[in-house]
Formats: sequence, structure tokens, C-alpha cells
Amino acid sequence: MEQENLRKRIEELEIEVGRLRDAEKLLRIEKAYLELLLDSAPEAIIMADRESRITRINPQFTKMFGYTFEEALGKSADDLIAAGERHPEASRVTGLVHSGEQVRFESTRFRKDGTAVYVEGMAVPVMEVGGHIGAFVSYRDITDRKKAEDELREAEERYRSLFENSPVGIGIATTDGRLLDFNAAILKPGGFEREDIGPKKRISDFYYDIRERERIVELATRHGFLERCEVRLKRKDGSPYDALLSLRPLRFKGEPCWYAIVQDVTEQKKAERAAKESEGKYRDLVENANSIVLRWNPRGRILYMNRFGLEFFGYREEEIIGRHAFETIIPERESTTGRDMRKLMMEIQSDPDRFRNNEHENVRKNGQRVWVLWANKAILDEEGKIEEVLSIGNDVTEKRSLQAQLFHAQKMEAIGTLAGGIAHDFNNLLMGIQGRTSLMLLECPSGHPFYDHLSGIEEHVESAAELTRQLLGFARGGKYQLNPSDLNALLRKSSEMFGRTKKEISIHTRYQEGIWTAEVDRGQIEQVFINLFVNAWQSMPGGGELFLESENVRLSGWGAKSLGLREERYVKVTITDTGEGMDERTRERIFDPFFTTKEMGRGTGLGLASAYGIIKNHGGTIQVQSRKGKGSSFFIYLPASEKEIVAEKVNREKLLKGNETVLLVDDEDMILEVALSMLTALGYKVLTAKSGQEAAELYRERWKKIDLVILDMIMPAMGGKETFEELRKINRDVRVLLSSGYSIDSRAKLLLEEGCRGFIQKPFNLSAFSSKLRDVLEG
Repeated sequence: MEQENLRKRIEELEIEVGRLRDAEKLLRIEKAYLELLLDSAPEAIIMADRESRITRINPQFTKMFGYTFEEALGKSADDLIAAGERHPEASRVTGLVHSGEQVRFESTRFRKDGTAVYVEGMAVPVMEVGGHIGAFVSYRDITDRKKAEDELREAEERYRSLFENSPVGIGIATTDGRLLDFNAAILKPGGFEREDIGPKKRISDFYYDIRERERIVELATRHGFLERCEVRLKRKDGSPYDALLSLRPLRFKGEPCWYAIVQDVTEQKKAERAAKESEGKYRDLVENANSIVLRWNPRGRILYMNRFGLEFFGYREEEIIGRHAFETIIPERESTTGRDMRKLMMEIQSDPDRFRNNEHENVRKNGQRVWVLWANKAILDEEGKIEEVLSIGNDVTEKRSLQAQLFHAQKMEAIGTLAGGIAHDFNNLLMGIQGRTSLMLLECPSGHPFYDHLSGIEEHVESAAELTRQLLGFARGGKYQLNPSDLNALLRKSSEMFGRTKKEISIHTRYQEGIWTAEVDRGQIEQVFINLFVNAWQSMPGGGELFLESENVRLSGWGAKSLGLREERYVKVTITDTGEGMDERTRERIFDPFFTTKEMGRGTGLGLASAYGIIKNHGGTIQVQSRKGKGSSFFIYLPASEKEIVAEKVNREKLLKGNETVLLVDDEDMILEVALSMLTALGYKVLTAKSGQEAAELYRERWKKIDLVILDMIMPAMGGKETFEELRKINRDVRVLLSSGYSIDSRAKLLLEEGCRGFIQKPFNLSAFSSKLRDVLEG
């Protein structure tokens, strides 16, 4: 019995084992199917236990997220690809699955390298009778789809933004005229609000004339589109306005429509009408402008010239239009600079903007050269190539003349400063020679063998001093003593003296009666006249005629400005000769120092330069006109004065001695030594100082015993002016005689006005020195 029961039990077990084997086999098959499905699935799949730890992943998971099975096994999916607690959406999905819900979601997950992937997922809980034991989660990469959707949404938003914010009116209407969509800009010209456009509003309601709408539809239907057609539309108040209408066919919400672009051109129409009006005004403006207006093509042919330009250059319109600029208004070369004008014009034609402002010489029909300041502007065609050049020009001939005068004056000023410095130093050297010669002559009787030699030295010193006076005259430092004078008398005196020695020159005079007084240094003005007479004589080697004129003139406005003078009264002296004349280059340099056209030995080149400096230093000007072979005219303008004429003093020639105490101040040992000897020879007691500081200290100690201070004007550290001021602080009534290698200039003149008693220029001889000393001491 027991055996039978055992056998039956064994058979049951064998049957059960068979069933288990069959089930196991089935499970193996199902597992194979499941693994095949997992491995071949296009989605990334994970299987997780009830603690959400990964127990299985498929290859697509590794491909999508970059984690191997070993790296993922046992990890929380949320920590691995959802950034843990930082991703609340992932935590929400996990919570729902744990509660037994199946969840679909779209969200962001993160790869192993940290990059984001947008996924569409499904989480399915795995349940048994006892409850939840895990989850099955799949992920599909929808990054590209999401990107496309985002781009589409952005495109739609951009389109809507463009549609709504376009400055041009846009609308969509059905072919039968129902308005489906529109932007704000389409309403603005007519004064409509969005609320005014109800569902029953039709396109025809916006046309000023309904028949025009029918014409527009017919045209658009025939051609398939409409491009910028002019129409008249109606405002909300019923008034018309002008617009441009363009139509394109479009399917919108499933039905055929017209896509309309409406542009308000009311203001444009007004502008066009205004442009037509202004064109006429512009033409009148151009034609009546006080500037040259010129249009010419890139080949240099003149296309247009306004009335002012025609009159300026001396042409009639038919004589110049179509002709080349080089045949008419532009010379081959500039007369003053020699610049190649043909090359310049080619450069302007090729690149007008580079020569936007250009100044060059032009020529009139009669051959007269003029200077014009041009403003050039290229007019381009549609391809950006130069089609024409527009040039506007202004006459700057007079301006350039004034600039040339200014440049010449500045150049003369600079050379004059140099010449004045040379003359000052040279006069100091001559002072040493003159002083010693005077002292030697004092001790040498007239019959002594050396007497004639010493007298000859003194004469040579005087000749050299005359040369430095001319240099100082040119340097505008040559005004010795100003006195109200009669220029007619000075002209008469100098011309008579000149005429006695130059019999081959016929002198003709025409002096104005009642000539105004001029305050001048008579000796210097006589020197100017003599220099001009000599210049005229040298230009007439075979003899000729000299014309002298004087007149009273009043200068104002442009007349004064062109001469560089103030507006006031002047005495004008004109000296004209019938000599050889000068060419333009010689005339421009005629007043330059040391410039001469004479052969060696016939002149120093200082005569006209010193004349220029002397006249300028008197507040006047000297001008010249000359043509080769036609003689020359010099015009002198000197300011008139209200003062009465003072008679000249007669110089004393004998030596005048004294016994006073003199303080001699000079920074040069040679001058101190010579002047000391001269003063001693004249009987004076002498104290010496080599600087302004030393002189002030010595005077402070002994001023009560010092009768006269002889003060050099130019000294280092403390000059003559500063020294004089220090001396006056000690003694308000100090007697000072100024001495300088320069002639009396503005500084010396100022000191004389402030209390200095006199001025003596180096070099001076013993006789002149003694006379000046007595004048100051006794004055």
C-alpha cells in the first residue's frame, strides 16, 4: 500500500516536473522574446525594482544616454538621467508609478556627458498580487521633433509679430471680398479702429469708388497678381487718400484668398508735388546763385554751367556746353606753381570724393588767370559708376592775393628779426672801433701822419653804420625820432639832391597843396625816397623820366583791408619810372633783403628791403606795380597826423665837456672800456656796472652822487626796462640815457615816455656823444 502510494506520488511528481519543465521552457521563450523586444526596441527602456533601482537596460538606452549596463545597474533612474531632486517632474512620475498608475510624459533627461535630450516617455508599474514590485519605463528621443515644433512656433510668432507690427498695411480677404485678417497698419491711414471692422465689413467698403475695386479684381485675376497699383481709398470720415495696392493669391484656412499689401502714399504724393515745385525753385536758385555751378562728365566735357559761371568765365552757353574743360576754363599748367592741371583733372574725374574740396587756377575766355575753390561731388548711376561730377566754385583770387601778402609780410618779419639781431651785434663791434678812433683822433693833431688814416677809419665806420641802419630799417626797428613832417618838403629836398648828381634823369613833380602832416623820422623817410630814386635810376641805364606825386587819401572798407591798413587818413606818395620794369617773379621778391638784379658791385640788395621795413615801422605800407618793359610804380601810404610841424634842430659839432658823475651800464667789456675812455676824455667821473643787478646795487649805495646813468637796453637777466624800474624805485627823478645797437624801438620809446631823458644809438663818435650828454644833463 505504501509502495503503491509512493509510486503514485512519484508519477504525480514526474507529471509536475514535466509541467514545470514546460513552464520553464515557456518562460525561457518568453524571456528570449522579451530580451529580443528590449534589444531591438527603438526606444530606450529600463526596468526597475520597487526601490526604483535599475535592474535592466536595453542597448538603445546605452546609445541614447551613454551609460553601460554596469554603470546603470542598481542606480536610481531619477539620479542617473533626471538630475535627482533637482528635476521635480521626474519625481512626480516616479511617485505616480509607485501608486500603480501608468504615466505618459514629455520632459528633459540628461545624457552621461551632461547634454540634454527631450524625450517622450511612458512608465508602467509592474504589479503582483501582493502589490507593486517594479516599473517598466521607455524613452523616445523627440529632440528633433521638439526643435521643429519650437521653430515652427517661433516662425509663427515671428510672422504674427511682423504681420502685426509691419509699418505697411497687410490684410487677407476672400475672393468675394470678405476680410479675414488684417494688421493695425492697414487701419491707420483711414483713421479706423479694430472695433470698427465688424464681421459684415467688406473690402469694397474701403474703396472711395466701388468701381475701382472691380477694376482691381479684374486686373489681379487676369495677371494672377497685382504690383503697386495706385488706388484711392476711403477714410472713416469719407474723405479719400492715395495708396499703393499689391495682391498675391493665397490659401487661408482652406479657401482661396488674396494677400494684400496697402501702402499709404498720401505724404509721398504731397512730397512729389513739393519736389516739382522745389525743382523750379532749385533751378532758379542755381541759375541766380553767386557761385559757379558746373556739371561735367567723366571725360571732362561740360554738360551744364549756370548763369553766374558763364558770366564769370566770359562765355555764352552755346560756346561752352559740350566742350572739354581744357579747351575752355582749365589751363594746361598753373602759372604760379607749374602744377600739371591735366593730371589733376583726371584724378578729380576718377575720384571726386578724394578732391571734395580743391583749389586751383582757372582761365577766363579772355586769358585772365583766376583762382577758384571747388567743391566736387560724384553723381553715380545704378551700378555705382560715376555718371557725372557736380562742381560748385567760388572765386578766391582776392583771398589768395591777401594770403600771399600775409605770407610775404610774415617772411619779411622773420628775416627782419634776424637782420635786426645781426645789426645790433655789428653796431656793438663798430662802437668799439668808433670809440677808439675818436679817442685817438682827440690826441692826434691834424698834421700827424696817422690823422688821415684815423679819419678814414671813422668814415668807414660811418659807412658800415649806414649799412646797419638799412638793416635795422628793414627789420622795422629803425624809427629814431618821430616828428610831424611835411612829406612834400621831404620829397622836394631828397629829389633835388638826387637830381643834382643824376642829370640824365628828368624829374616831374605833382604835389598836392595842403598835404596832410605825417609823423615820421625824417632821416629815414628821406632814405626811403633816395633808395627808390636810386632803384629807378638803375633801371634806366640810358636815362629816363621820374614822376613824383603826393596826395591825401581816406581809406575804408575793402580799400584799407586789401592794403592791410586801418581805416583812416593817409598821405600817399607815388614814385614812377620809365625803366625796364619787372616780371612777376622779380616783383614778388623785390622787397626781400639781399635780393638784387644788379651785377656785382652795383648794390647790396638792401635798399628796397630797408624801405619796406621803414614804411611798415611807420604804420604804413609800400606797394609796387610793374610790367616788363613798361616801367615801375611804387605807392607809399603813411598815416596822417593832426600834430603841427616842428622845425629840425641843428646838431652841434664841437666837443662839449662836463665834470658830473656818470654810472655806465653795459654787459659787454669792450663797450664798457671804450665808453669809459670816452667819458673820461670828456671830463666826467665814471662808475661802471656789467649787469642790471650790479647797477641797481651800486646806484642804491651812491645815488645822491650819481648825476646820470647810461643804460644799455639789451642785457641778460635784467634788461634795460627792468633796470630802469629798479632805479626809479630808489630815485624817482633818476636821469637815464638809453643806449643800444638797435635803433629806437617800441620798448625804448615806452621808457622815454616813462621818464628816460634820451636815447643814443651805437656806434656814436665823441662829438655826438658829448652833445647828447649835455642835452640830457642840461635838459
